[in-house]
Amino acid sequence: EEQEQEEEEETPRLAEGSSPVEQVKRARPLQAAGNLLQGLPSATLCPSTAPADDAAQHQGRHRVYAHEAGNWPTLIYFPVPTSEEFEEAVAELQSVLQSANLSGLHRIAHPHVSVSRSFPARLHHLDPVQRKLKREMSAVSKFSILLRDVRILVNETKERAFLSVVCHGEGDALDLVAGRVDAILSDFDYPTFYPDRIFHMSLLSWTLRDPASALPPEAVSQALEKQLPMDRLRQTLQASYAQDNIAQRFSAGQLHMKAGNKEFVAELRTR
Repeated sequence: EEQEQEEEEETPRLAEGSSPVEQVKRARPLQAAGNLLQGLPSATLCPSTAPADDAAQHQGRHRVYAHEAGNWPTLIYFPVPTSEEFEEAVAELQSVLQSANLSGLHRIAHPHVSVSRSFPARLHHLDPVQRKLKREMSAVSKFSILLRDVRILVNETKERAFLSVVCHGEGDALDLVAGRVDAILSDFDYPTFYPDRIFHMSLLSWTLRDPASALPPEAVSQALEKQLPMDRLRQTLQASYAQDNIAQRFSAGQLHMKAGNKEFVAELRTR
């Protein structure tokens, strides 16, 4: 997911109920709220080429896939336009979470709406993948993405939680784009997006001290939402919409693919 794959490496793995983690017959109860909500100190991200996976060096994150020479951590997404007012609105949401004694919060530096998981692309695949993306997106009309309600989502390793805003594309536009991206990635044997995906924009993240053992990610998300001041977060978000600090609708006209320090853009068709 710093455009060295800082937040972009994390948010694509968020999807309620869609993790490959299997349901278990007997899951132990969640640990105390203090354990679930405890964050780790902020730190600088390791370079994407580093083979070491030291969570203390990158805000408590671990790799979802092992580092291999020649692999580029890659994500496909729509960027979200931001402004000074947008950052002020995020700061207000952060203040609400901090009032709940939530520590170790990190802002997502480049908010986005993912249409793929983070996946390890081979260098020789980058050009053919981006060419196919450009060809496919040239047949898709530009559309608007609408921001909705605030949610707490957890990544599939259950190590990080995110304050996210669920969003929808006009009609089934986001599903259409994600489906075309899936088809391209399947051609190269890369993982496709989550089948029960929740399109969202993440704004803040923190590390969970206890990954809650065998509990599936959606159960952890639900528990966190019971522990956190969701009503205040919703009120703060709605006030930001009303003041136009966070635009509730923005145009999706460019699909980005970021692979390590390389970035490709696929233009959608103008109506």
